[in-house]
Amino acid sequence: MLIAKDAIPQVAIDIMNEVHDEEVVLLNDIDALIERRLSGEDVEEALGARIEDLMEHVEFHFSNEERLMRETGVPVYPIHRGEHDRVRDELGTICADWRSEEGFARFAAYIRQTMPPWFANHVATMDTVTAHMMSQVLA
Repeated sequence: MLIAKDAIPQVAIDIMNEVHDEEVVLLNDIDALIERRLSGEDVEEALGARIEDLMEHVEFHFSNEERLMRETGVPVYPIHRGEHDRVRDELGTICADWRSEEGFARFAAYIRQTMPPWFANHVATMDTVTAHMMSQVLA
């Protein structure tokens, strides 16, 4: 398992926790497919579908958080949005070329080495602070 569900901290907004949990499942599914591909199994179709699911989910995840930040007027919106935009671009670039051998190696390294610590850190820092601020407005 790439990321244990309990490795991602809970934040003060339930819908954010639900979305984070869904993303953990997607990343773990993709990691399992990466392992199967590295073992020589033909998982191109399944992996491609899960990558599409991840891209759609990340966009929903980030867009929903950004909508909540705008609606509640939290002052961290520009910084938080900037981090989302950086990861959107980075993930989009990495996922665009996963089918080539070189692209797959970059993709696998990104999913396995970059995403888990980034995701855990982002939730523990930016999302935790942002959710706390939003929860105070929504209370």
